[in-house]
Amino acid sequence: MAINNKSNKFRKDSQAGKSKGKVSLLSRSVLSNSVAVITEEIPTVESFALGIFINAGSREDPYVMPGVAHLLEHAVFKKTKTRNGRQIADDFETIGAYLNAFTAKEFTCVYIRALKEHINKGFELLADIVVNPVFTERDLKNEKLVISEEINIIEDDPEDVIFDFCDKLIFGNHPLSNPITGTRNSLQLITLEELESFHKRLYKPPNILIAGAGNLKHKTVLKEATKYFSSLESNGNSNYRLYPNETFTLRQEITKKYNQSHIVYGRRVPGHNSDDKYPLAVLNVLLGDGMSSRLYQKLREKTGIAYNVYSTITSLSDCGSFYIYAATDKTKVKILEDIIKEEITKIRDGSISKKEINRAKELLKTSAVMELESMSARIQILARNEFYDSPDEDIETFLKRIDSVGSKEIRDTAENYFNVNDWNVVVFHSSK
Repeated sequence: MAINNKSNKFRKDSQAGKSKGKVSLLSRSVLSNSVAVITEEIPTVESFALGIFINAGSREDPYVMPGVAHLLEHAVFKKTKTRNGRQIADDFETIGAYLNAFTAKEFTCVYIRALKEHINKGFELLADIVVNPVFTERDLKNEKLVISEEINIIEDDPEDVIFDFCDKLIFGNHPLSNPITGTRNSLQLITLEELESFHKRLYKPPNILIAGAGNLKHKTVLKEATKYFSSLESNGNSNYRLYPNETFTLRQEITKKYNQSHIVYGRRVPGHNSDDKYPLAVLNVLLGDGMSSRLYQKLREKTGIAYNVYSTITSLSDCGSFYIYAATDKTKVKILEDIIKEEITKIRDGSISKKEINRAKELLKTSAVMELESMSARIQILARNEFYDSPDEDIETFLKRIDSVGSKEIRDTAENYFNVNDWNVVVFHSSK
């Protein structure tokens, strides 16, 4: 079995801190069928996280049939060639492993967290789920009911569902505009054959990535990967993804039976590999991420018209979304929107102090470093950087780039993306 090993690279473990001088070892190998294996060895912890990532998410769903990727993520837990659903659960919990999975817009992950002595058994169980699932009509029907209940939970939470409405305006007639779960109607369109076809096409190299972090050895993970994944045939190429067409800026207002009115402003921004992501990240913190942010101070502390207010950015491979969310009494929607538009305009006009910029940078850096305390977060970072062709962007690189963001870069970025007329708006008006 031919294996391509890139040179191992020692780097200081940001989680541990400089004073203690602890290290992690980052290693990457690629099997001859293009399955990538990436590990970050951290001997100072007693557990590990191990994930099998598939470079396919809801973006790969047919536009008229959203929910296939998510339904498949559920279905792989029901049965394999050697285990039924109960045996899968029993075998994982016999070794004390925490098992979970998620579907994102651009990738799917099945992962475990377990104590270091269970790496071999944990890997075998994960591989069985991903490589050898068996789908039946009975299980498919059952999981559709489960996901319908999941959709009910989402729809009961206006703060959750309003972002799906905003994505419709941002991405138009593109799979990125659809909810990851699909809809009740689209679930009924998904057949057993569609599920099997999705798995056969996309759960194949080079779409498969294995990432581990914690108290594990790269050579052990590589050996297990070779055992369970080297026989898989490559489908030849990674996903070719169509870029979503540009859309007109739109406004949508809906009356719903909620106690409050909910508002989201959203617009498209560049993706993960754009240099604009760094000043945009600073602007996001400055605008609405944190207690000292402008929107929090103005809408909650100063005027008291909102309890929940924030901004956030979603970054994908080739594009992203910038959102502003707030909720208020139905009589105060106009006042709230006026303040949001005022703050967007102020930032675009360049009224940003150096003190604000520095504070935003420090919050960003703290958040990035603290995220590394989670082994599950570490494997997601490893996978995202690999899928998005930025494997060398480690924490030190990110921190240095944030530090380098200057006032001019902030102003130029704000001028490009903070035109208030370029933001889509969704309002859920309260009927109560």
